[in-house]
Amino acid sequence: MKFVLVLHAHMPYVRAHGVWPFGEETLYEVMAETYLPLARALDRLWSDGVPAPITLGLTPILLEQLADPDVRAGFVRYAEDRLERARADLERYR
Repeated sequence: MKFVLVLHAHMPYVRAHGVWPFGEETLYEVMAETYLPLARALDRLWSDGVPAPITLGLTPILLEQLADPDVRAGFVRYAEDRLERARADLERYR
């Protein structure tokens, strides 16, 4: 029996809908905690020559948001803020 992993990714349109819990920050969180780690893992499989029968479906609305320059810039700000908070926590709890 063969196994194929089928993944489906969708995100409601959150562009310019504020921040948490229903705005762009939700998309940034999903990008950081799901899409980027998945992309890294798939890239490692490919680089290592591991046959990985995977189908990844991305909805047009998700792709539109991921391609938006404002979303990309917002994600960079989000990631920098998360890093700064993590550094502050390290200092605080040493």
